[in-house]
Amino acid sequence: MTWLRRLVGRRQLARDLADEIDAHLAERTDELEAEGLPREEAHRRARCEFGNVTAIEERGREVWRWATLENLWSDLRYGARQLRGAPAFTLATVLTLALGIGVNSAVFSVIDAVLLRPLPFPQPDRRSRSPRRTCEAARIRSASAIRPSSISAATIASSRAWPRFARTS
Repeated sequence: MTWLRRLVGRRQLARDLADEIDAHLAERTDELEAEGLPREEAHRRARCEFGNVTAIEERGREVWRWATLENLWSDLRYGARQLRGAPAFTLATVLTLALGIGVNSAVFSVIDAVLLRPLPFPQPDRRSRSPRRTCEAARIRSASAIRPSSISAATIASSRAWPRFARTS
């Protein structure tokens, strides 16, 4: 119920401000009338000297409120009314937002797992690719491409001995 009190209290503040402005206008009207102007002319001149009453009231109301939040709330209510009035557009909007958010989440999850998280072993920044492993993998791939009947015993012996020689150098 505090929102109701604030709403009612704000209305009371607006009435007080309007009464205050009216009192100033009446006071200036009386001063001008005392100087010899007719009542209507004095009232017109007092309003001209005072300025735009509505603009002054609005500037006074801005002091009592959080303009950004109230404007946001007002815009959200307006948007909800517009979406409620056009259900097909609302459905298209909701589906588009859902698809966009889902794709964005999926892409970020992949990027996070592949690029942003550290590798799952100690000192991942000191890791590098071993040339020996690369050569061994290439040799195994090329050996699997060769038919077994075309490999000689000397080739097999030299390929088995090669990693031992490679480690010593």
